[in-house]
Amino acid sequence: MSCQVDTSDHFSHFDSTITPWHFLRFDERTWKLVNSELLYQNRLRAPSYAALAASVGFDICAVALGFPEGSGQLAVPMPLVHHTFQQWEDRRDLLATTLDLVCVKAPSFHEQPREHLSGSESLDI
Repeated sequence: MSCQVDTSDHFSHFDSTITPWHFLRFDERTWKLVNSELLYQNRLRAPSYAALAASVGFDICAVALGFPEGSGQLAVPMPLVHHTFQQWEDRRDLLATTLDLVCVKAPSFHEQPREHLSGSESLDI
Protein backbone atom coordinates (compact mmCIF):
# COMPACT_ATOMS: atom_id res chain seq x y z
CA MET A 1 0.00 0.00 0.00
CA SER A 2 1.24 3.47 -0.72
CA CYS A 3 -0.47 6.73 0.07
CA GLN A 4 0.13 10.43 0.28
CA VAL A 5 -1.75 12.27 2.99
CA ASP A 6 -2.21 16.04 3.20
CA THR A 7 -1.94 16.74 6.94
CA SER A 8 -2.38 20.49 6.57
CA ASP A 9 -5.44 22.62 7.12
CA HIS A 10 -6.95 22.37 3.63
CA PHE A 11 -8.35 25.89 3.82
CA SER A 12 -4.78 27.22 4.01
CA HIS A 13 -4.36 26.22 0.35
CA PHE A 14 -6.57 29.11 -0.74
CA ASP A 15 -6.75 31.39 2.32
CA SER A 16 -3.39 33.07 2.81
CA THR A 17 -4.46 34.49 6.18
CA ILE A 18 -4.25 31.10 7.89
CA THR A 19 -1.36 28.72 8.38
CA PRO A 20 -1.28 25.01 7.46
CA TRP A 21 -1.64 24.33 11.19
CA HIS A 22 -4.59 26.66 11.86
CA PHE A 23 -7.00 23.80 12.57
CA LEU A 24 -4.75 22.54 15.38
CA ARG A 25 -5.53 25.54 17.58
CA PHE A 26 -9.04 24.33 18.43
CA ASP A 27 -10.07 21.97 21.21
CA GLU A 28 -12.02 18.86 20.16
CA ARG A 29 -15.45 20.27 21.06
CA THR A 30 -14.93 23.46 19.07
CA TRP A 31 -13.46 21.52 16.17
CA LYS A 32 -16.56 19.32 15.95
CA LEU A 33 -18.65 22.48 15.60
CA VAL A 34 -16.52 24.19 12.93
CA ASN A 35 -15.32 21.21 10.87
CA SER A 36 -17.32 21.15 7.64
CA GLU A 37 -19.17 18.00 6.58
CA LEU A 38 -18.63 19.07 2.97
CA LEU A 39 -14.86 19.29 3.37
CA TYR A 40 -14.22 17.13 6.40
CA GLN A 41 -10.72 17.34 7.84
CA ASN A 42 -9.27 15.07 10.46
CA ARG A 43 -6.34 16.39 12.44
CA LEU A 44 -4.27 13.23 12.75
CA ARG A 45 -0.55 13.84 12.60
CA ALA A 46 1.85 11.73 10.53
CA PRO A 47 2.86 9.25 13.28
CA SER A 48 -0.79 8.42 13.89
CA TYR A 49 -1.23 7.24 10.30
CA ALA A 50 1.81 4.98 10.55
CA ALA A 51 0.57 3.61 13.88
CA LEU A 52 -2.87 2.89 12.40
CA ALA A 53 -1.33 1.02 9.46
CA ALA A 54 0.83 -1.02 11.83
CA SER A 55 -2.14 -1.77 14.09
CA VAL A 56 -3.98 -3.49 11.25
CA GLY A 57 -1.06 -5.64 10.19
CA PHE A 58 1.07 -3.56 7.84
CA ASP A 59 4.85 -3.32 8.02
CA ILE A 60 6.06 0.22 7.38
CA CYS A 61 8.58 0.26 4.51
CA ALA A 62 9.06 3.99 4.03
CA VAL A 63 7.89 7.24 5.57
CA ALA A 64 8.61 10.70 4.18
CA LEU A 65 7.42 13.91 5.76
CA GLY A 66 6.89 17.10 3.78
CA PHE A 67 6.96 20.67 5.01
CA PRO A 68 5.72 24.00 3.62
CA GLU A 69 7.53 25.00 0.45
CA GLY A 70 10.35 27.46 0.96
CA SER A 71 10.84 26.71 4.63
CA GLY A 72 13.15 24.33 6.39
CA GLN A 73 11.39 21.85 8.66
CA LEU A 74 12.98 23.35 11.74
CA ALA A 75 12.94 26.97 10.54
CA VAL A 76 9.16 27.21 10.83
CA PRO A 77 8.19 28.97 14.05
CA MET A 78 6.11 26.80 16.34
CA PRO A 79 2.45 27.61 15.57
CA LEU A 80 -0.19 28.28 18.17
CA VAL A 81 -1.80 24.89 18.84
CA HIS A 82 -4.23 23.55 21.42
CA HIS A 83 -2.45 21.86 24.34
CA THR A 84 -3.66 18.43 23.17
CA PHE A 85 -1.34 18.79 20.16
CA GLN A 86 1.68 19.78 22.24
CA GLN A 87 2.32 16.11 23.06
CA TRP A 88 4.56 15.65 20.03
CA GLU A 89 8.14 15.60 21.28
CA ASP A 90 9.57 15.84 17.78
CA ARG A 91 8.28 19.09 16.30
CA ARG A 92 8.56 17.58 12.80
CA ASP A 93 5.67 15.25 13.72
CA LEU A 94 3.50 18.28 14.42
CA LEU A 95 4.72 20.53 11.60
CA ALA A 96 4.69 18.04 8.72
CA THR A 97 2.08 19.05 6.13
CA THR A 98 2.35 15.93 3.95
CA LEU A 99 3.03 12.29 4.59
CA ASP A 100 4.16 9.70 2.05
CA LEU A 101 3.71 6.21 3.47
CA VAL A 102 4.62 2.86 1.92
CA CYS A 103 3.56 -0.37 3.66
CA VAL A 104 3.27 -4.07 2.97
CA LYS A 105 0.91 -6.52 4.58
CA ALA A 106 2.82 -8.28 7.34
CA PRO A 107 2.92 -12.08 7.10
CA SER A 108 0.96 -13.70 9.86
CA PHE A 109 1.10 -17.24 11.13
CA HIS A 110 -2.64 -16.94 11.92
CA GLU A 111 -3.55 -16.62 8.26
CA GLN A 112 -4.15 -19.90 6.49
CA PRO A 113 -3.93 -20.04 2.70
CA ARG A 114 -7.32 -20.40 1.03
CA GLU A 115 -7.85 -23.38 -1.18
CA HIS A 116 -8.91 -22.73 -4.72
CA LEU A 117 -12.71 -22.79 -5.05
CA SER A 118 -14.62 -23.81 -8.14
CA GLY A 119 -17.42 -21.59 -9.31
CA SER A 120 -20.09 -23.75 -7.64
CA GLU A 121 -18.63 -23.52 -4.13
CA SER A 122 -19.29 -20.71 -1.70
CA LEU A 123 -17.44 -19.23 1.23
CA ASP A 124 -18.87 -19.33 4.73
CA ILE A 125 -18.27 -15.81 5.99
